[in-house]
Amino acid sequence: MSYSTGQKERILAFFSEHKEKVYSSEDVIELVPGTVQSTVYRILPRLAEEGMLVKVPSERGFLYRYSDPHNCPKHMHIACTCCGRTFHLDEKLSDEIRAEIEEATGFSVLSSTLFRGICPECRK
Repeated sequence: MSYSTGQKERILAFFSEHKEKVYSSEDVIELVPGTVQSTVYRILPRLAEEGMLVKVPSERGFLYRYSDPHNCPKHMHIACTCCGRTFHLDEKLSDEIRAEIEEATGFSVLSSTLFRGICPECRK
């Protein structure tokens, strides 16, 4: 069951304003005024289950980023593990990667993928 609270709306607004970055629960607690730790820990996984956020495993636990199904249904992404920015991969390149995976494994790829790396800015 989905419901809306003031904290949930503030958290969604925050992610909507920072679409290209990933954030930990601790980041959200620190950066979103008026949020309570227990609520953040409860809301973030729920928003990911509802498809409003993408849950990304990392060395420091799970990170979350905004999910816009209208803009990103057919391509993959790459996120910088240093600065947290997320970049969109070209749809043609995403299709080629998906086809290679399907040919090599026999799997039918059903969802997009998030690769992790270090962006050119952070590598400098």
